[in-house]
Amino acid sequence: VDITDASSRGVSVNGASARADLVGVDLSGCSDGVYVNDGTATLNNVTATGGAYGVRALNAALVELNGVTASSNSHTGVYIDRGTANLSDVTANGNTSYGVYVYRAATVTLTNVTASSNNYGLYAYYSDSTVDATGCTFTGNSTYGVYADGYNSFVPLLTITNSSIHSNTGAYDYYVRRYADPDDVVLDATGNWWGTTDEESIRGRIYDHANNTTSPMVDWGGHLDGPGGMAVPVAYYPSVGVICDGTTSWNQTDQPYVLLTDVVVCPTGVLQVAAGVQVQALPGAGIAIEVHGQLDINGAVGNEAVFTSYASAPAAGNW
Repeated sequence: VDITDASSRGVSVNGASARADLVGVDLSGCSDGVYVNDGTATLNNVTATGGAYGVRALNAALVELNGVTASSNSHTGVYIDRGTANLSDVTANGNTSYGVYVYRAATVTLTNVTASSNNYGLYAYYSDSTVDATGCTFTGNSTYGVYADGYNSFVPLLTITNSSIHSNTGAYDYYVRRYADPDDVVLDATGNWWGTTDEESIRGRIYDHANNTTSPMVDWGGHLDGPGGMAVPVAYYPSVGVICDGTTSWNQTDQPYVLLTDVVVCPTGVLQVAAGVQVQALPGAGIAIEVHGQLDINGAVGNEAVFTSYASAPAAGNW
């Protein structure tokens, strides 16, 4: 089925009891290729291009997209405003503004989603939304690959693993800002390919708590050696973020502990650092260990605990 140049919406699913199941539909030049308001929709092998929005869902009970192409639209490929959405094998490329836009309190799962050559790849804004992404590609966008903004009142929770996040032409590949209670939030970005295995280069492309304390921490440990590759085992990457309601011990001495971003010890937490341990912070981002609770450093003469920079030639002011 081809639907072309509809004056407004190619397919409209409007009302809590409304449902649409679309298979093999091509929509072109419609203001909204597929529009879902409160209802339920399943899209298989659907193409929505050349309009304003490829797929736009508002407060949908459930939207499932499988093998969907939502590209070359003047605003957004896939727009989710509240509700629940599952996207699998979706391509959202070449949209003027956003590949995938998550707005307000939505629950979104992304599997093998590609969002490239947009202004933003994945954009989560003004919400306590939850986004779980695996096997995705956020590359080649003109601003950021991944962007989340809590607007000082919300906590968009992003979990992105086994994905590629790199080569976006803005200053950062992954940018998060203005979260409620940022000292208490750690976003999981572990096990991804960042276009390089150089930790300093990766750190420089992530904007988080180390850049601005209104941003949450981003844990990007276990970074891969290529797309879908193996983790790079060059050091210990301690669990970044929040140490609360217990004791965390850094006591391994065979490799350094490399800090990828800030570590916050909350008032009920204890961080213990053993003799002979080396703690190295990636330079350039102002990484800090922020202690509101207890920090115990148990070095000894000749077997000190060392805090320094991860730079090849450490210097004052690296971190």
